[in-house]
Amino acid sequence: VAIVSKELFEPTFKISQRQDNIVVAPNFQDPDGIANKSKLNISFESDTNCITSSPSGIEGILNSSGIKFISIGRFSREKGHERLIAAFERFHDSNKDAKLIIIGGHGNLFVKTLRLVKASPAFKDITIIRSIMNPMPILKRCDAFVLSSYYEGFPVVLFEAAVLGLPAFGTDVRGIRGFVNEFGGCLYENSVEGILRGMNDFAQGRIKPMKIDFAKYNNEAMRVYKSLLSTSKQKLEKQKI
Repeated sequence: VAIVSKELFEPTFKISQRQDNIVVAPNFQDPDGIANKSKLNISFESDTNCITSSPSGIEGILNSSGIKFISIGRFSREKGHERLIAAFERFHDSNKDAKLIIIGGHGNLFVKTLRLVKASPAFKDITIIRSIMNPMPILKRCDAFVLSSYYEGFPVVLFEAAVLGLPAFGTDVRGIRGFVNEFGGCLYENSVEGILRGMNDFAQGRIKPMKIDFAKYNNEAMRVYKSLLSTSKQKLEKQKI
């Protein structure tokens, strides 16, 4: 059983009641592809929804002054968008030029999230984008990535933020804890207050981009998968005998 992070060992063991067949196998990543995608022009698809108060659209937001926070993840409960919005509202009280961009795809909470934004006192500085094939050009031009999740498996967007040199912080939850701690990221209490503390710390220059040796990361992933395939092959050969 291949799991993508050490934090998934315990819940996996609860299901299988076996430890001997669980292996941590990191996802392969494509840093060059991520960097190349970030250099392209921002492009919306026919089904893209971009809700923003800026007359110039997303370009107006990205070219504006003030800190620009971004979060990317489907519009579903685990992503914690409602508390991200709540934390941003409080940050916005003393940082009136700050911006928040939330990009999502699938999920059944898009309408609810949009209602929360429209009812927010910080509405004019919150942008919602739904369904975009390549969010990398937008991510690159923001100042910090925020992961407000209640729980995670392994969010690839943390890796993408690191490739693009963006400081990133998240809630201290299973699934990202080991990755963030290993590469020098920042974790905060799993709450609105924790997310707000992260925003304030970033504003005060306390959060820096994670440092990842991308070649080493992928080489380790390759080593693990080769080992898994080799072990499987040996077992199959023994069964034939």
